[in-house]
This record gives sequence, C-alpha cells and structure tokens, in this order.
Amino acid sequence: MAKRGRPRKGAKIEEKIKQYLKDYELDELNASNDMSSLRQMCALELRIEQINEALELMDAEDDPSKFRSLISALKDATLAYTNLQDELGISRKKRASETEENPVAFIEQLKKDAKTFIDRRLIQVKCETCKLLLAKYHIYVYHKAEGDSGVPSSPSSVNAQKTPPEPIYWQFEIECPQCSKLIVHKNET
Repeated sequence: MAKRGRPRKGAKIEEKIKQYLKDYELDELNASNDMSSLRQMCALELRIEQINEALELMDAEDDPSKFRSLISALKDATLAYTNLQDELGISRKKRASETEENPVAFIEQLKKDAKTFIDRRLIQVKCETCKLLLAKYHIYVYHKAEGDSGVPSSPSSVNAQKTPPEPIYWQFEIECPQCSKLIVHKNET
C-alpha cells in the first residue's frame, strides 16, 4: 500500500523537468550534461521555495542567527539557479536577446520589408472594368553619356551633373483574361 502525504522530492523534480522541457522546447539539450544541469536547477528551485516558506513562517526577532543563515542560503541558491538558467539558455535575458537576433525571424522580416518596398514602387495595371490586377512593373532607364563607363554614378559625379536626356515615351497593351477588354497603358499625358 502506498503512503499518502507529501509528494516525494524526486517526483517534484521530475514534474518540474517535464514542465521546463515543454515550456522552453529544450530539444537540443545534451543528454548527459544539460539534463544534469536541468535536474540541479529544478532541485534548486524547490529549495528556494522551501527557504521562502520557512522565512514566511519565521519571525526574525525570535532567532536572528537562523534568519540570517536562511537569507544567506536563499541568496546562494538564487545565484546558483540564475547561473544554471544562463548556462542552459533559458533565462529571460537570453530569450530576449535570441528573439532579437534570431536569423529565421530576421530573414522573414527582411522578406516582408522587401515585399512592402517593392509593392510601393511598382506601378500596377488594373482592368478598368473588372478591377483585376493585370501587371506590376517598374521601368529603370539609364542614359549613358559620352565617356561614361556604363556604371551608374553617384549624384556628386560629373556625369550626374549633366542635363538629363529627353523623356522616353512608351506604351504597352494587355488583354484582361476575365473580361477580354484590351488595356493600353502608356506614360504620355
């Protein structure tokens, strides 16, 4: 017959380990070293809880030396707990810095920013009848002046100071696949 009462300390530690593995997605833990550190951290967490409970029940004036020793033990346990969190990479500070420097998140944000940038600069051609988007475009025209190397120059260069070429007029036609209307798009006014 099993005894009833307080749960065993080992069971509480195992419960906390499962919770950490779930909450922090610690799949990359090195089986021996990191699990040992996690077990030690969970034991320290339980110890900190016990010390806090003892401090709540105690009056500092009744036994000042015991009170000081509990405060000292709490300080040491908290420091060791924090060091283990940092070592395992599950401290708040470490999580915050990882979210800021996460390469996957950075690339996803870069993709969103690039799409927004392009969408703002592209000219959209829509069917006037059915409002269907037919095309997006951007035309870049570079005028090569005499003696120019063909490489676009900076605004302060000699080639950039020359008079711009005459405007280039263009037009294109596109048929709407939905309503078959021919759309003529041009840059002339």
